[in-house]
Amino acid sequence: MMSETRIRCMVMRLSLILFMTLSSQLAADGMIDLTDRGDLTTRSPILIAHRGGVVSVDAPQCSLTAITRAAERSYDMVELDVQASREGVPVVFHDRSLDKACGRPGRIADFVSSELADTKYLNSQDHILTLDGALGLCRDLNLGVMLDFKSGQKNEVFLKEIDLLILKNHLQHATITISGSEQMRSLMKHVMFTPTSNEMLHLREGRSIRLGQRFWFGLPNQLLPGDVEKLKKARALIFPAINTFRYPADEHMESAGRDIQRLLKEGVDGFQIDSVYDSNFTKVTQ
Repeated sequence: MMSETRIRCMVMRLSLILFMTLSSQLAADGMIDLTDRGDLTTRSPILIAHRGGVVSVDAPQCSLTAITRAAERSYDMVELDVQASREGVPVVFHDRSLDKACGRPGRIADFVSSELADTKYLNSQDHILTLDGALGLCRDLNLGVMLDFKSGQKNEVFLKEIDLLILKNHLQHATITISGSEQMRSLMKHVMFTPTSNEMLHLREGRSIRLGQRFWFGLPNQLLPGDVEKLKKARALIFPAINTFRYPADEHMESAGRDIQRLLKEGVDGFQIDSVYDSNFTKVTQ
């Protein structure tokens, strides 16, 4: 018979193995950390759901349902379109007008946030989300965030409020924005930006430059020959956009698939994609 001491040692060893296994799984499934190259390599390719998640007839753009489905499908991040309500509260909504998505005339800026929160999307039980609500949901679902500002880019109070919301929701290492005015770059301290035009010019001229706090974003054909190699050397992340409206309607699946495979071979870090293309990636849970 085994001694009691030996049994205890075996139990402790098994417990340690189980703990390490669970910790590894949680790290792999947890919130993305854009400052952790090891985490990014493990997740590669990083997938960012365009227009607020996995969008369909019953899951409107930037809605709770679309965001939740992105998490269920194993996306790493979602793009959120940000606008200011009449009293300056950040809300998440894509279109200029509420007509198409909600069947209601007017713009986001015409209504206070409480009125918008009561506004339902057509063919859905979802209501318009505040940015704070959307960020909290993303935090709970372990989704990073790509912000696209549709309004408020020049409003100092608005920008500072959003920066505080990012910090409040513990997303400071998981938030990027494709909007990047000089004012935004100076005011928003907890967001990763794209390279400035001067930084890209210096990069393409072959100058030594460090872009470890930057990510490249754009269309596949905007990456010039040699750009991927130079961006990787400068430590910038690379996220091309693969969107349906960028391709001819009758061949968008084939064209997008070719771009995805080519860019993966070149070594990009991930993609911002419409969910119709996620079958190109084995990491996605269908």
